[in-house]
Amino acid sequence: MESAKQAFSFVRALVAQGLRDFVVSPGSRSTPIVLALKHFPDLRVKVVLDERSAAFYGLGLADRTGEPVALVCTSGTAGANYYPAVIEASEREVPLLLLTADRPLELRDCGAGQTIDQVGLFGKYVRWEVDAVDRSAEQMVSLAEEGYLAAIGDHSGPVHFNLPFREPFLPEGDRRGRAMVGDEAIWSSKKIVAKDFDISAMSKFGRGIILAGASTPSDPDRWAEGLFRLSDHLGWPIFADVTNPLRHTPGAEGRVVTQYEALLSDSSVFEDPERRPDAILQVGLQPTAKILRKWVAGLDGPRWQWTPSRRPLDPSRKPSQWIPGSPAHLGPLTGEPRNGSYRAGWVDMEKGAVRKVQNWLKTVPDSFEGKLYSALLAGVPPESQLFIANSMPVRDAERFWPVDETKRVRVFSNRGASGIDGLVSTVAGLADGGPPTVAVLGDLSFLHDVGGLRVAAAIEGRLDIIVIDNGGGRIFEQLPIHSREDIFEDYFLTPQQVDLSQICAAHGIPAIGFSGVSDLVEAVKAKSTGARVFILKTDPSEDRKVRESWRALWTLREKD
Repeated sequence: MESAKQAFSFVRALVAQGLRDFVVSPGSRSTPIVLALKHFPDLRVKVVLDERSAAFYGLGLADRTGEPVALVCTSGTAGANYYPAVIEASEREVPLLLLTADRPLELRDCGAGQTIDQVGLFGKYVRWEVDAVDRSAEQMVSLAEEGYLAAIGDHSGPVHFNLPFREPFLPEGDRRGRAMVGDEAIWSSKKIVAKDFDISAMSKFGRGIILAGASTPSDPDRWAEGLFRLSDHLGWPIFADVTNPLRHTPGAEGRVVTQYEALLSDSSVFEDPERRPDAILQVGLQPTAKILRKWVAGLDGPRWQWTPSRRPLDPSRKPSQWIPGSPAHLGPLTGEPRNGSYRAGWVDMEKGAVRKVQNWLKTVPDSFEGKLYSALLAGVPPESQLFIANSMPVRDAERFWPVDETKRVRVFSNRGASGIDGLVSTVAGLADGGPPTVAVLGDLSFLHDVGGLRVAAAIEGRLDIIVIDNGGGRIFEQLPIHSREDIFEDYFLTPQQVDLSQICAAHGIPAIGFSGVSDLVEAVKAKSTGARVFILKTDPSEDRKVRESWRALWTLREKD
């Protein structure tokens, strides 16, 4: 009876805070939590067999909604499978509540089955953690509230509730689990909102740039409007990553620069003192392009990081001032707007580079995987979601997808830790109950999370997964190790010979193969429900030549 009361009080307190989404993986020790969930029929509860897949599904769901998602699992190694998704959530400040059931104290360190040391299981990657040993039902309420607020606070991210439960798990008097378990009061939600911060004084530092890397704010329009307004006031261009909403919001034209990798590959631009800013404002992570990061690392002058949490986000470790808050909460700007000639110079170069790239794309083979991203703009439904995998997909998207204000696509990517694990499960979480979703994955990242196809097959909504089948990890061909033929193919390229369509068929997901981008995009245009997989077979040796021809468009300073 006590375990049922503890779990009910705990869950009810989380619901009172505003929590609505739970992802449950089956297990015995977590039975009290599952029984408690049944008392709240309005909750959205998803059952996912594989804890690793469940965690990435929850990550995608929390990323889309901007609200915390709870993960529920049994004791033992079950919670350890959450770890990769917890790291990604921590790096990108996505709120997850990790509810790991555990044995009580008397069953620890004595050889009891399905028992490991779960205290501190996720190390420094959680914002707050508690081992709720022998807590009363009333004490569970305060723990729930404290952990929830930690997850959504200024430095949002995962929190860990380790929840020891004693048998019996079912309440006394009703073996079906529907006995009275208490009547604790409902507590009101106490969400933390970032305060406004006046940054108008930046204008006195002269020319500057705004760096906007991967970001998925809960209100992307308001977030973008704040940065656009600041850009106008300061006269600073915004260098926006493809995984940032700024590229895909009306108002980007004339403010946002997307072709910085190409432009900075030209030594005359990289070294031009007229193009060097006097100050840098960074919002979130830095953009993906390596050459941009190198250019920024060599710049002097004041720097600011505008983020909800005070953590370093500049790999060059240059001194910077932290501005707490978010562009979504930008207050009134004071003083006269600066002359916009510096921004206008970058925007003019941007327009020329975009024209050059778009004309060049018309000349390359239809099978070139980099051609996919600009073509997708014509195929994806308006206001849909696009997920881009790490390695080559996100780099190609950076290069070949300029500003687009018409489709209002919301772009996601696991750029926190930049891994290729759990991506199928992540996009299932994004798509389930959400807008139409298209995901672009490499063949290795797809195979890395084959288990995620189980949850993808059961979504409510539309999910199109495009798999670029190019025979392995082609990102490594961009690195010096490519010259070591004795080890490159076996240890880095790791080519796969798996029939991807058969894997999809085993999960009841239709899979269609394509040899060109145009036909694939036509298939994306077709209305559908549920999950589909489109396999784009490419020629890696031909694609390598095409990328070299892209490089030849610019006076290259170096290969990055």
